[in-house]
Amino acid sequence: MRTAARRDKNEPEIVEALIADGCLVFYNNAPGFPDLTILFPRHNGYWASVLIEVKEPGIGRLTPPQLKWWTAYYDTIWPERDFLITKTKWWDTHENLVGPAYIVVTPEQALSTIEFEKEL
Repeated sequence: MRTAARRDKNEPEIVEALIADGCLVFYNNAPGFPDLTILFPRHNGYWASVLIEVKEPGIGRLTPPQLKWWTAYYDTIWPERDFLITKTKWWDTHENLVGPAYIVVTPEQALSTIEFEKEL
């Protein structure tokens, strides 16, 4: 039987920063799936979402199920984007799918990611 997934020690401070910024934060527990689903208001007034995988600084690595998920996600769902932040109009062809996914280790990275996505 599978035991509960271990949460990263830095996750509470990241979640706290996102909530303080006006985001709605949902915890995910499916094997390989990113830790958090974040909903936030864009500057144009519409709400959007991103997935965030939290990793601890210096020690966080993708597990085999996570690596499988990330590979499938970017090869199948988001082939025009990569693990780096790029300014592409992904919503033109993926308007009904959840937004992009990011790996973060600090609250500042999480907030920067959300701020970037708010501008799209």
